[in-house]
Amino acid sequence: MLPNLARRCCQVIFLVFSMLSYTWCFGQINPDSARIDANNLSAAGNFMRAADAYEGLYHYWEDIGVQDSAYFYKYKELHHLGQAGMNKACTDQLETLVSTFEKTGNYPRFSSQIFYSLGSNYLYQSEFESALKFLDRVVEFEENQTDTDTIYIAKALEWKGLTNIYAGDMAKAAELVEKAVSLHVSALGNSHKELGYTLNSLALIYDELDLLEKADSAFGEAFRILSLHLPPEHAHLSSVSANISSIKVELGDFDGARSMLEKAIEIHRKQNLLAPLLKEYFNLGTLYLALDDTRRGIPYVEKAMAIADSLLPTPHTDRVNLYNGLGTAYYLQGDYYTADSLYSMGLKENLLLNDSETAQLGQSYYNLGMNSAAKEQFKLAEKFYSKSYEIRRASLGETHPSTADAFYGMAEVMINNGNRKDGISMMLLWSLRFFWPGTNIRTAAIMRFGKSSLIEPGLMFTIKIR
Repeated sequence: MLPNLARRCCQVIFLVFSMLSYTWCFGQINPDSARIDANNLSAAGNFMRAADAYEGLYHYWEDIGVQDSAYFYKYKELHHLGQAGMNKACTDQLETLVSTFEKTGNYPRFSSQIFYSLGSNYLYQSEFESALKFLDRVVEFEENQTDTDTIYIAKALEWKGLTNIYAGDMAKAAELVEKAVSLHVSALGNSHKELGYTLNSLALIYDELDLLEKADSAFGEAFRILSLHLPPEHAHLSSVSANISSIKVELGDFDGARSMLEKAIEIHRKQNLLAPLLKEYFNLGTLYLALDDTRRGIPYVEKAMAIADSLLPTPHTDRVNLYNGLGTAYYLQGDYYTADSLYSMGLKENLLLNDSETAQLGQSYYNLGMNSAAKEQFKLAEKFYSKSYEIRRASLGETHPSTADAFYGMAEVMINNGNRKDGISMMLLWSLRFFWPGTNIRTAAIMRFGKSSLIEPGLMFTIKIR
């Protein structure tokens, strides 16, 4: 009979093996059972557990010397790390895998999948040149195959379209993604899962073009299609829900937006996916702030900040958004000194990013000007508004609404500071130049995180899921 301690250790080992659902025999897994388990975890949206399962398959095939299978499951492991939001870990290790192929000149048939995963995960990291390089390699690789995979060409075109959003070429972005939609429909029909993902991307572009009704329709169709293929608590459905909530805010449907955000949060909390939760907590908090409900809004923004402290490096552009959002919550409560502290931290973080001409930096200076004016520190407010105006004019253009807001703020504090003549002259110039009233403080002070594109949920707040 085994001693108690040894028996308990055996029980623990058996429990761990049972939880993984692998059939083990003398230290080896049953590859068929393990593959089925890994694929089921992936289909359910449990990306970290799927990554662990694929890692086990990689070691199995590596240990018995079947190198092509080992490479395939290493790719699957890393791809799922990217889906779980670990984008840099994904790209770093996939680059190493590609280097191995380059040394031998022997590229496996699934290489386009690796290139696609690299391209999409680089886009999550705003590494646009690297993203385009690997997305182009997808198309090049597949066009040189006798059994061309049209689906991966369509996916590469889709992501190239998303990259063009950040290059400012919206017409090209729409052209590429609409072509991807057409390829999917031709190859797969009107209800395939891949079409749902690509419609999500097309909706993002329609949103950027201010075609809100078309964006709402495309997001809704994406959600309908994906709901046919994914379990109700899948992370991708929650990401589409979050996207729909952002459009409903823009359409003025705040109740609908809140409902979709709460649905997304419920799913991501159950799966403990911190990266999308950060975005959704922040967006729900700022939605409550836009409705003047600071009592409900502040706790959500603080939850987002707590996740950011554990997840984001310093400096980071999303941390700036958090400081601005939380500062605005206290501004709306009339707690200008706490707001000033948070806005100042956002500015400090912004300056550490070493980019002096970004709209986000202009936002930080605008927030400090707005808050200084509320404290009746008009000279200081004029200084901040002036700096915001200079940056916004350079980064957004002379006639952009945000540029107009900063110009109006300068004029207003001049009048409050006793310089009525110059202030009134600026207001007259403002009315002639911009033709619109100043933006509401809540929309001026709150910079929401972006929507999610779809391909393996990547880290944070710029693009996609799938």
